[in-house]
Amino acid sequence: MACFFKKTTLLSLLIATLLITGCYTSYSVIVQNYKYDQDIGFTIDKVEEGSNISTGNGSYYAKKGFKFVFLHTTLTNNANELKKLDFANFYLLDPKTHTRYKAEFAMMEGAFNVWGHVNSEIQKNDTKRRKLVFTFPKDEKPEMFSVNDVVYNIKYSASANN
Repeated sequence: MACFFKKTTLLSLLIATLLITGCYTSYSVIVQNYKYDQDIGFTIDKVEEGSNISTGNGSYYAKKGFKFVFLHTTLTNNANELKKLDFANFYLLDPKTHTRYKAEFAMMEGAFNVWGHVNSEIQKNDTKRRKLVFTFPKDEKPEMFSVNDVVYNIKYSASANN
């Protein structure tokens, strides 16, 4: 009987985790080093897409004709002082129209979706992982982004789910 309860509890926990984190399409990228500014560098480690974001407070759904795009980033402050980060300077660019879509949320990396701040800081000689959330046209694949008015390309690996 105890074994049954353990299996039921584990199954319930697994289902709850899937519901809380949502279902996303994940793309592998070729990790490249980008510059936020002269002291802060970052990489994009993964790109995901989905129609909703689930948190402990409920679910958020992309408006009709759009999807959520998640850029998983690792930021490194190479300076010997605290630096400010403003994720509102991150934009995805529509590959056809070059329309800019700003980062709407910054989330902490982890098994659960936890909101972070769009305006943030990074300690001296520290590294931060953030998941930046954008609303983006549903039928487009994110191929370009800009940070502080510098345009970059996202390079997907050959094994990406394209």
